[in-house]
Amino acid sequence: MKKLYFIFLIIPVCAFSQSNIKIQYESKISIDFDTLKGPENFKKILKSSLSKSNLINYILLVNETKGLSIFKKDEYNDPSISKMDLLTINQILNINGIYIKSENKLIHDYNILDINLKIEIEKQVSWNLVNEKKKIGNYICLKAIGEIEYGANKGEIVEAWYAPTIPLPFGPIVYDGLPGLIFEIKVKNYSLYAKKIEFTEKDIKIEVPNQDQLITEKQADELIDEMNKKAEEYFKN
Repeated sequence: MKKLYFIFLIIPVCAFSQSNIKIQYESKISIDFDTLKGPENFKKILKSSLSKSNLINYILLVNETKGLSIFKKDEYNDPSISKMDLLTINQILNINGIYIKSENKLIHDYNILDINLKIEIEKQVSWNLVNEKKKIGNYICLKAIGEIEYGANKGEIVEAWYAPTIPLPFGPIVYDGLPGLIFEIKVKNYSLYAKKIEFTEKDIKIEVPNQDQLITEKQADELIDEMNKKAEEYFKN
């Protein structure tokens, strides 16, 4: 069967059925440059780089049948984005590698220097459901507030909007576990929001690492600490 493709803003509420899903997210970075310290030239360069954040898209692929999802950076080929722009944007968004959800397990798979880490995340977000709603496209979404328990934003508050009419507990990065697909999240200096959505009965293949490939958060921290020590020793010598 041919896949059905919809622009996000015109998706009918009744479109969801037993399907696999691809959602494209776009980021928006919000920084108060008036209060930001530093030379004006630095601010100008930073502002120019961050203004391109909406040119980089991210995708969430959901295999509803198998209860799997994967979140990653989408492919892009925009010559206006330099390596410095990309590095600057990544520093704010803190989106590294891929994030795989398998049943109740969340795996962060990324590279640091020449080492690949596959971390089984113990805790992601502790959610509190809020009695607020808003319309996103043709969907009524509900609000949730949570405290982040993993990654560079650990300890910060995240605001999420999810669609209970798509009762799947998936979302971008480590933000999942709500009674509906997450369409929008907001964390400190940035937000991610669903831009396009595609429903398809075509199988979405998601490879899940074997258990023996996984390490704990503690083991990952120990590896990174060891790498930092070696780097310090190298520069001392």
